[in-house]
Amino acid sequence: MSAARERAAEVVANDPGAVRLGQFENEANPAAHRRTTALEIWAAMEAALQVAEDHPEELTVVVLPDSGERYLSTELFESEETAPTN
Repeated sequence: MSAARERAAEVVANDPGAVRLGQFENEANPAAHRRTTALEIWAAMEAALQVAEDHPEELTVVVLPDSGERYLSTELFESEETAPTN
């Protein structure tokens, strides 16, 4: 994620028409997340847990409906930031 942030800073520095909204610096961002996407994540997890509870003999796999980039900024995914992509 740091490479993306560095690239955004570079674009803003070199393009007078570019605007950087500062997702990580904007204090309203966590509040908006709690009101919107966090609810979606909890709902998906609750559903997955219910399926796992109903079928304890089966393996439950959860796939979120997006690529997850917006969640990769958390410490939980730090090691993923440098993972090679194919």
